[in-house]
Formats: sequence, structure tokens, C-alpha cells
Amino acid sequence: MSNRLKLLPDYGCYALWDIDNLGNINPSELAISDALKKRISRWEDAYDSTLNNSDPSQSGFSNIDDEEAFDLEGRAILGELKLELEPDYEISYFSIVENKLISD
Repeated sequence: MSNRLKLLPDYGCYALWDIDNLGNINPSELAISDALKKRISRWEDAYDSTLNNSDPSQSGFSNIDDEEAFDLEGRAILGELKLELEPDYEISYFSIVENKLISD
């Protein structure tokens, strides 16, 4: 039986989630390369930087190009996670651009 993970950015959280146990996962707890751990951390930081603390409803990327670049990086991270963790893990990605869960 495989573990199911979701790559999903959220403010102030790790971007990896255990789908079955509904837990937030620190990438350092996974058997992935240090380079991928750092890449995920940079991606999380990029998302956190879009938070408007004084007016959270105004949070988000300042333009569509930045949002699409962020989404492309998320998809690239998904590919690396799959390379490093499959077949032991089933991994999906929530695209903020498409506003849907992507399994492939």
C-alpha cells in the first residue's frame, strides 16, 4: 500500500500534506535529496511572500506571470518528488492557477 501525498502551498505551512492522515509534512522527514528539500523550501517561501498580513483578502501574486511561474515550479517539484519517491508514494499537486488537484 502506498502513502498518498499532496503538494499544496498554504501560508505558514509546509507544502506537503499526508492525504490519509490529514497531516502537514516537513520535507526533511522524507527520504528525498537535499537539493529537492531546498527547492521545496524556496517554493514555500515564495508563496508565503504573497501573504498580505494587514489585509489577507488581498494576498496573492501581483501578476499572472508570477503566478504561472510559481505553478510551473510546483509542477516541476511534483515531477522530482515522483522520481524520488515512487512507487512508495502516490503524489498529487494542487494547482493554484487551475484551482484543481492534478494527479499526473
